Amino acid sequence: IHPYAKIAWSVLSLVPKTILAQVKRDENVNVLVLAMHDALDFARDASTFESNIQDSAQRDILMAMLTHACDCGEFIQTYAKDTQFRTFQTKDMTSISLI
Repeated sequence: IHPYAKIAWSVLSLVPKTILAQVKRDENVNVLVLAMHDALDFARDASTFESNIQDSAQRDILMAMLTHACDCGEFIQTYAKDTQFRTFQTKDMTSISLI
């Protein structure tokens, strides 16, 4: 293969790889959002039965989980500042109720 053709192919093949990598990152963020949704549902249910959480170890685990969920939320906010992510994800996110 001619050296110029090889260089051109390398450059052109980089675009699909970049797009696929971005799609994979966006999918991973979606999975994180769904996991946070599940975690917050669990925390809401646990707070409903707060009298059952008398063990300090269980309370500590719940607090650590909620702290981690807050950290994940901050990460998602930062990640979502990318307008491409918001454009692709807006329609998917509207179907998730966090309340």
